[in-house]
Amino acid sequence: MTLPHGGNIYFYADKYGIPEDGFLDFSASINPLGPSKAAVRAMKDAVPSLVNYPDPRCSGLKDALSVHLDVLKESLLIGNGSTELIYLIPRALKAKKVLVFAPTFSDYARASGISGAKVSHITLREKDGFLPDMDRLKSALSGMDMFFLCNPNNPTGAVIEKDALLDILGMARKADAFVVVDEAFIEYAPGHSVINEAVQSKKVAVLRNFTKFYGMPGLRAGYLAADPSVVEKLGAAKEPWSVNTLAERAAIASLSDEAYIRRSLNLVEKEKEHLYAGLSEITGLRPYPPSVNFILVKLTGRWNNAAELSESLAAKGILIRDCSNFRGLDGRFFRVAVRGREDNDALCTALRESLSFTQA
Repeated sequence: MTLPHGGNIYFYADKYGIPEDGFLDFSASINPLGPSKAAVRAMKDAVPSLVNYPDPRCSGLKDALSVHLDVLKESLLIGNGSTELIYLIPRALKAKKVLVFAPTFSDYARASGISGAKVSHITLREKDGFLPDMDRLKSALSGMDMFFLCNPNNPTGAVIEKDALLDILGMARKADAFVVVDEAFIEYAPGHSVINEAVQSKKVAVLRNFTKFYGMPGLRAGYLAADPSVVEKLGAAKEPWSVNTLAERAAIASLSDEAYIRRSLNLVEKEKEHLYAGLSEITGLRPYPPSVNFILVKLTGRWNNAAELSESLAAKGILIRDCSNFRGLDGRFFRVAVRGREDNDALCTALRESLSFTQA
């Protein structure tokens, strides 16, 4: 069975009889520090409020984000993770023809297809460093009314430079295509955000979440930034009370925990280089230089099946993300999250043992 996303420890716990807390999970790219202690305290303090409905407007989080991002709160829409918003956008804006990169996060295409849109893909080529060919993209945008892209991209980690991204937005504007820029990992490349451009354009929306950098995938909190008129239209089509009180309070607290933010950035910066160096030394692996808190790896030896490697490691309590179900990648690719030093070293040891065994 090929799972559509990483992070499904429940499936593997049941399959291999390993307790859920017995796994080293490299399949989901989550902050190795976990949630901020301030966020945990905020959730505990919010427990008495569970007898009340959540604030359907998420006013507190909008106010906090408005200050944090220096944008109008009317330019913000809060969702049950950014995934809720990914599914909302093509439905609410009635997209008919949607362009998506390949490889990238699979839910852009799935959400668009469910909404009734025809989805087209443009392949990001390995020889180009998984960055878009601008001439091919310009041609592909013709006739499209929506375009999803992820920057930095998941699962490749490739970053489209700010100037190039602005050129892409210009191409899309001329093609009259609405652009959705998913900045799920932008905390690791903040200089390339287009959030300021999004809130001033009726043809661009930026997505972010509290899952990856803020380490709270289990709470489901995310947001969209766009022109207020776009936010109003999307909000009118959104289900009420999709963001619970604990998630909102934890998100607010996370934004103000500057010490946690600094520690997170420093840890990932140090550990991604350490893990990349360790993976580079293993015969049969070609890791791609990391820009974020995960690394795309290609199998180059006799063991060239990432699905089999993933299952072999899962049986030992180590989860990696088999990337064979990403359109645009074949069965030789997998992705690993950056974790703490001890865990990263354990992963390299397990990979070295597995690959040396099969290539002996």
